Amino acid sequence: MCITISQAPTPSDTADLTQGIKALRIWNPSDEPAVISLVTVKGTEVSLVIPAASLWVEAVRATAVKATGTSPGLIIHGYTD
Repeated sequence: MCITISQAPTPSDTADLTQGIKALRIWNPSDEPAVISLVTVKGTEVSLVIPAASLWVEAVRATAVKATGTSPGLIIHGYTD
């Protein structure tokens, strides 16, 4: 199985991702913790806290990255197989 970057999701409160993702790689360049707000394939909204100045990989099946609740400045990549 090969996992590839499928998209760089832009947080939006109105649009779902064009393709569902299985994992996220999130870079928080800030010196403060940041939050990303997601909608899972089951429709549950979850928020993840990303530590300051860190690269975070989270295995999560998501259909949307919400703008409301997501900290600005995060660099987000979505993965699918």
